[in-house]
Amino acid sequence: MEEQVGTLWHRAITRLSQRRHPQAAVTLAEVAGGIGILFRALGGDGGLQVESTEASAHGARRGLLQRIAGLDDKAELAWRDARALGLPARLVRFPERSLNRDPYLWLAALAAQQRAPSSDWLVESQALTALALSRCPGLRPRYQRLLAAHLETRPDPRRLRHQFQALAPARLWQRGQSDGQEVDLDAYLRFATARHAGAGTHGDGLYRDMRRGARDLVCLLLSDLSLSTDTWIDDRTRVIDVIRDSLFLFAESLAATGDRFAMLGFSSRRRDPVRVHSLKDFDEPHGTAVRSRIAAIKPGDYTRMGAAIRYASRQLGAQPGGRRLLLILSDGKPNDLDRYAGRHGIEDTRRAVHEARRAGLSCFCVTIDQQGNDYLPHLFGTGGYIVLRRPAELPKRLPLLYARLTASDSR
Repeated sequence: MEEQVGTLWHRAITRLSQRRHPQAAVTLAEVAGGIGILFRALGGDGGLQVESTEASAHGARRGLLQRIAGLDDKAELAWRDARALGLPARLVRFPERSLNRDPYLWLAALAAQQRAPSSDWLVESQALTALALSRCPGLRPRYQRLLAAHLETRPDPRRLRHQFQALAPARLWQRGQSDGQEVDLDAYLRFATARHAGAGTHGDGLYRDMRRGARDLVCLLLSDLSLSTDTWIDDRTRVIDVIRDSLFLFAESLAATGDRFAMLGFSSRRRDPVRVHSLKDFDEPHGTAVRSRIAAIKPGDYTRMGAAIRYASRQLGAQPGGRRLLLILSDGKPNDLDRYAGRHGIEDTRRAVHEARRAGLSCFCVTIDQQGNDYLPHLFGTGGYIVLRRPAELPKRLPLLYARLTASDSR
């Protein structure tokens, strides 16, 4: 009986933990011939063999159910060396066979472009992708299908970006310019009339130029990266993973508005050190460097929130802007190893918020702490915070909260 129960338990936990689609499996043996032809047609070494790879330990964190079931601790990685092109023996990632076939073709196309391995995988992958699509435009539909399938379970940054572009001020004609896209007919007629009448006048400001307006707004996002962000919110996702996705989407969304913004992460271990990680500076364009820093965030130590707010307030206060918004992202109460835990931390944070508001900053806190309503009214006031009941919604909700908080600045 005990053995039977154990067998049923193993089957149940394995079924729940698997994120695969064996019914749609495609094997390397099925597509090896076509892969070899494509690889050589795109400039790959004709002497290389196509062979299957062996699964190896990847070292990445797994969900709770994966760890209980003992699954997904290894992965078959694609690689290329002087002798062979190695590809997974079997792909079961997607629910459709066509989607599991396409990655084989795409990996072969990327490998055909590679000449020398790079230490920066992300940069190299982007360069190889651009090269493969330029040399073989026919692969673009497959590439787009794979992107869409991969992004189905993730928040859609493109849709959010389009939504946020609506917040950007409209493009308006700026008249009376010394240079521009078109002649300003009104200004030119005034100039010509005055000149014909013999009045001395300068021919300046005879053009008009279409320019985007600017919201008089600057934002700093301060994110808690303490040890508590290593907590699992479900069997697949930790708090730090949700925060990382949120920062990605927040940055993409604000880049679409044209608003000036910066992002900081923080954790602490007593008063010294309070570690502040600069993820994006105010005058830094959003791009690969910013995305790489966001991708690298990891849980730190404790949450000395008052000190972090004071530092962020000084940074934000030094920026020009009619409105300066300090947006704080947290997953729990202020706390540290010393007396900062408990009342001391609460009161210090409350004072830091009051100091920021007296300096002319707007402060708003977004938390996924389910007990947030017990202490956040004391820290930020009744309208100065929001508690998200479902942490997994944070990536979608955070940019939209920003849109709501700053909607009046678009008018």
